[in-house]
Amino acid sequence: MSELSDLLQKFNVTKLNTFQEKALIAFLKSKKNLILSAPTGTGKTLLMEMMLYLNNGKGVYVSPLKALCDQVANELGRVTSVQELTGDVYLDDSSDVSANVVVSTYEKMDSILRRPYSWLDDISLLILDEVHNMRYQKRSEAIELVLAWALEHGVRIVVGSATIAGLSRVENWLNAEIISHDTRSIPLYEFVKYGTVLISPDGKRYQLDRSVIDFIIGKGKNLLIFECTRKLVESVYYTLKGRYGNQVEMFHGGMDWDTRKKILSKIESGNAKIVVSTTALGQGVNLPFYAVWFRSMKLPEIENGRYKGFRYLDVTEYKQIAGRAGRPRFDKEGMAIIEAKNEWEARYFLDTYLNGSIEQIDGYLSLFKYILVQLSRRGVADFNQLYSGLRYTFSLKDVTQKQMLDMLEIMRSLGLIYSDGVNYSIEKFGTAVAFTYLDLEDVRYYKDKFEKKEFDILEVIANSPKVREQSKNNDVLPILEYWIKGDDINALTRFSSNLMEKDIQNIIDIATWQAYSIYSLMKALDDNRQYIALKMWLRLEHGVPENALNLVQVSGIGRKIAVFLANKGYTKKSEVCRDLAKVKELMQNDEVMQKQYWRVQQICEKTTRKAKRQLNAKIENFDK
Repeated sequence: MSELSDLLQKFNVTKLNTFQEKALIAFLKSKKNLILSAPTGTGKTLLMEMMLYLNNGKGVYVSPLKALCDQVANELGRVTSVQELTGDVYLDDSSDVSANVVVSTYEKMDSILRRPYSWLDDISLLILDEVHNMRYQKRSEAIELVLAWALEHGVRIVVGSATIAGLSRVENWLNAEIISHDTRSIPLYEFVKYGTVLISPDGKRYQLDRSVIDFIIGKGKNLLIFECTRKLVESVYYTLKGRYGNQVEMFHGGMDWDTRKKILSKIESGNAKIVVSTTALGQGVNLPFYAVWFRSMKLPEIENGRYKGFRYLDVTEYKQIAGRAGRPRFDKEGMAIIEAKNEWEARYFLDTYLNGSIEQIDGYLSLFKYILVQLSRRGVADFNQLYSGLRYTFSLKDVTQKQMLDMLEIMRSLGLIYSDGVNYSIEKFGTAVAFTYLDLEDVRYYKDKFEKKEFDILEVIANSPKVREQSKNNDVLPILEYWIKGDDINALTRFSSNLMEKDIQNIIDIATWQAYSIYSLMKALDDNRQYIALKMWLRLEHGVPENALNLVQVSGIGRKIAVFLANKGYTKKSEVCRDLAKVKELMQNDEVMQKQYWRVQQICEKTTRKAKRQLNAKIENFDK
């Protein structure tokens, strides 16, 4: 009991609920893999943090969201050492890890596991949150590869989700014990709203005598309003702002991370009573909302960069967003309200969301990606080793030997792998593909482009499969061209009527990844155009012309100053510091740059002091 009391004290918790006690006992009394299946609001995240703290050895927590990783890292960081690995998936930046707990996203952890880092051998516990995301093709592959790695290496697994259907399939795959809890600790009351009437799942009707917002605010509670697009979020936000003032905030993926963190902090402190959001707040992050109001039940559907129309939320998505309502320590109940525009919608929403069933988990791991990842980890493997490893996967257990042989031949013909007739090994080109997170479609696209004697590298990037997926059917070449000339992101929205600043940032980020990938592939193929690709990667990463590359990499200079100085003929720090008086005059004659001159002056003063120290050291050594 004293150990449990100490644990609760460390996590600033008075007592555990029944579900948490049951799960913690199962974790401590056996070494089995566990599935934690319980509604949102039953304290799964806290439970997972305790398990990571109690684990002997290195533990890893993996989630779908950087925001959730931040939250877990901050909370666990009070009681143990934590290292957060949530950067770009294609960069090799995770070799030095000494913390007891690693916190990462699905895709970043997958990329880490493709490399032979020695610290991976120390992992004894893998906790993967929101495993229901396997239902979504874009997330499924990384989740499955991470869990398959843990199974293959005998690492204990704990997975959690508020909404898992078909538990027996996951249970069999992970050889796990299910710890389930069907009842929320905070009851959630669900309604469909049609006109001024709230309809409950059993068909009972309740008359509203005021708006949903005034009803919730009048109870002294707060409200999350879901809208389907960022533009609608902003429109509703500004409308409500005029009436409710600073009580209103908005949140969506189009906002920069620092702004989102400030809003999250305001929500946590209780100072935001009305929050209008997209699905960006739909899962994971523990925020105190009393009610969720779905003003829309649709999402825009994009495929290969093309807008296909709107689709209804699936039941899993609805349950996750609705589950934000009614949080422990804040409320005794929660409410979820779906707005219907007509009687047909009201009946459909009642049948589908309030009385319907959650969809099944599925798997989307490709055989190409499985083989590539296996060989990037192992280096060399024979056919039996590769084929037998399929038993650890969720999606590929029924793959035949012929299908495996056919894929191996495709990969050999593309120069990704080599076979001596018995063993298969990964070529440098294959390793570059694995480390840059590309798939078969990408490889074929780039191999075709590389075979041409000449091509415009920026045009190749702009039309690559991954960039097109984000383009919303826009020609993004001018966006990238003007980005590397130094234009600000807000100015780049002029090239499209349906791209917001965050969309532009996403396109630039993915284009930067593709440029790095091209450089890595060309380097592996010993293509002498690799240096052109290297420069393009750096230009896209920093958003500068080629003549500003040296300056922008000087600590403290920054993008805008580097572009300004390069346009004035200065391309190196030494040139700037040598001609500081002239630089001062140029910058003070510019309205924006005059406020930034102190940065350049400070950099040059540090350079001068460093040169003097080095000269004095040389004189002292000469005297000796």
